[in-house]
Amino acid sequence: MASGRTAYAARRPTQGRDVAYCYGAYSFEMPWGDVVTGVVLEDLSRTAESIADFCKREKRNLSSVEDAYNVLSSSFRHLHRLHSLDVGHVQPRLDNILVLRESTSTEVQFVFCGFSWAESAAEGRRALRATEPDQLYRWGDECLLDGIWSLVLEWSVYVEWGEYAEEHEPGLVAWGGQRTEADDDSE
Repeated sequence: MASGRTAYAARRPTQGRDVAYCYGAYSFEMPWGDVVTGVVLEDLSRTAESIADFCKREKRNLSSVEDAYNVLSSSFRHLHRLHSLDVGHVQPRLDNILVLRESTSTEVQFVFCGFSWAESAAEGRRALRATEPDQLYRWGDECLLDGIWSLVLEWSVYVEWGEYAEEHEPGLVAWGGQRTEADDDSE
């Protein structure tokens, strides 16, 4: 939990926009001796929805790869923005990527939360190379995010999006664990 608290503290300038606002942390000892720790985040239940609910709501606007591209590419740019702020493992999952309810397929705003395993970029690169040197998906975060899209989009759209992305925005995603210049520079 200390890493989550540290990650939210370091992301204070982006809180309320890219990540949930963090009101603080708590730690206390239960009568039986267990220590409970956590962070108190803003309640987004009225202003945000899950990525799956967003895709259901916008289904007709996400029915082709051309239509869905804006949403998918925005999610990867959002992830890259967090990485540029030195967040290592964002670990995107269905339950920690939210979309503001006012978002549409043409104007989408993501909010990522759940940084309990966050590391600095340098720590993440070292850990990943030590355990999985052939799987350099910029820590695996891009692989996880790509996997989420495979769950919430129509399969035909998901299958085409990678090729479409490489044609329109080369390098947006580190396909197949390819190294990026940023990965190479940090060794």
